[in-house]
Amino acid sequence: MTTQVKQVNSQWCYVDSADDTTALRTLTNPGNDPAADAAKWISDNRAILDLITDAGGGVIPSAAQLAAIATNTTNISSNTTNIATNTTSVNRIKTRQTLADAATLSFDVSLGLNATFTSTASTAYTLPLLTNAAVGENAILVWHQDGVTGGATLDATAYYQPGGTDLTLSSAAGSIDVISIYVETASIMIATILKNVSLPP
Repeated sequence: MTTQVKQVNSQWCYVDSADDTTALRTLTNPGNDPAADAAKWISDNRAILDLITDAGGGVIPSAAQLAAIATNTTNISSNTTNIATNTTSVNRIKTRQTLADAATLSFDVSLGLNATFTSTASTAYTLPLLTNAAVGENAILVWHQDGVTGGATLDATAYYQPGGTDLTLSSAAGSIDVISIYVETASIMIATILKNVSLPP
């Protein structure tokens, strides 16, 4: 790299030439010998000469600064994505959904990991595997038998269960069961039931 000190438009400047690239940088407040002062200033302050001024007086970042800005921009974008992902995860945890009444139930955990459902009297229901579930998640389904007749049943044979025996719901009208589901893999989901929960006498 070579350095030349020149006077351009009544301003003392230095020109760095390296790899056929020329950068014109303006020096302010030169002394009695502008050329000598400029050369010394360049030598003494080479480490901090990372900004140059353009013709309009604006500041042009150095290559190192531009690289740092690009890195920071990438980090900000990544952090924004992480925040959005974490917000979605928090919403899944804290949101309780109500499952629609259908013979084959749909439990989409992207709408909330906690769900409640009130069955229609004596209806036979089926619960397929959770949809949009992530490995390691836990979901809760609170099952209410209707308050008049009860007797609804549930086929949950899509799930791994204690002893390999399908769960049975409490049948009394107004009874409440809590079904817990753990996602081991996309195809292995483990269901257990806490039956007939109620206030103690």
